[in-house]
Amino acid sequence: MKPFYIKARKRWAVEVPIELSDNGKRKREFFKTQQEATDYAKGRKDQNSLAKNGVPLFSAVDAVRLAKVLDLVGSIDLLEEAVSEWKKKTPSGDLITIKQAYELYYQAKQTEGMGKEYLGSIRVYLGKVLTSFGNRQLSSLAAPELTIWFDEMVGQDRKGKKYPLSPTTKKNVHVGFSSFLEWCERREYILRNPLRGVPRPKATRPKREIFTVAQMKKILSGIDGLDLVYVTLGAFAGLRSSEIEGNQDHQGIHWEDLDFKKKEIHISEERTKKRGRIIKMETAFIRLMQKTKIRTKGAIINLSDSELAGMRKRILEAGKMEKWPENGLRHSFGSYHLGAFENAPLTSLQIGHTDPATTLNHYGRAVSKSDALKWWKLGLNKEI
Repeated sequence: MKPFYIKARKRWAVEVPIELSDNGKRKREFFKTQQEATDYAKGRKDQNSLAKNGVPLFSAVDAVRLAKVLDLVGSIDLLEEAVSEWKKKTPSGDLITIKQAYELYYQAKQTEGMGKEYLGSIRVYLGKVLTSFGNRQLSSLAAPELTIWFDEMVGQDRKGKKYPLSPTTKKNVHVGFSSFLEWCERREYILRNPLRGVPRPKATRPKREIFTVAQMKKILSGIDGLDLVYVTLGAFAGLRSSEIEGNQDHQGIHWEDLDFKKKEIHISEERTKKRGRIIKMETAFIRLMQKTKIRTKGAIINLSDSELAGMRKRILEAGKMEKWPENGLRHSFGSYHLGAFENAPLTSLQIGHTDPATTLNHYGRAVSKSDALKWWKLGLNKEI
């Protein structure tokens, strides 16, 4: 196991063979410095040597640690004091809480240069773990308890009201939690990832709900003012609800972000949970925004939760609809834009996906070409 440097990742790596792997599979460990990689490789070799002489793997790990203790605290003779000194220098599942381990994990990912989206997913999904187990010792987690926790996991809104989580959300929590525990295991904070004994929740691909052309025609004919601005930003520019409304982490889109001379919408990183992007204004979008006759400064939609609920109710009533389609405005934009222009890379850029494949997976063949063309003519209809 000789350390080697990977230019693409700017990291040193050690290839761990099957016979030395904890899970019986070949794997690769990464380190910031050559010295860290060399120390890790030496430790693995020492473990293997001891194991071949009949010493169990766990005892081998302890032996390697003890050897490091003697190097670190050579002036201490008593084993008890040496072990105590070692524990002060090295985290373990018996000494640190899950919250403390999470902080180390998050810092490590920041150091590795992980992007804003990746770090955000860590906060979201491990946030649910911290709420339930944050003050527990890391080593106290066990598969039976976690199985029950996943079965009974619920979400909570701003008012504290609980609601059932979708299988997809539970699956994402499982993936994020498991990645965290695998990281802890590699650093020997725990002996084994307890989530290996917990089945990953199965998630079926949800059907994306969109507004029909007939529904949108009724809506556009029955609303005006700020209600029309809200619909136009989502259905004819593809903005996320959080980008329009804002949330606790960032403000929504501002009037200053709309450049009608260049026919562009500028979504900066401070306005979105994702990376920023520039959206091309379609003619339908421009005509509908002109109809609103609203031009001011600051946040476009600056409403309370109750005011937003009232707005959505008026929009539903205009469309003769009973239920608001989840993310319906944005999904409608993606479906009808891809259907009309048949250009996945373009739609991907407009909607802010990381690649065209994601766009095709979400919106491919969602609507007919004829309906898509009718959608983009809605804003040009003089009757609306």
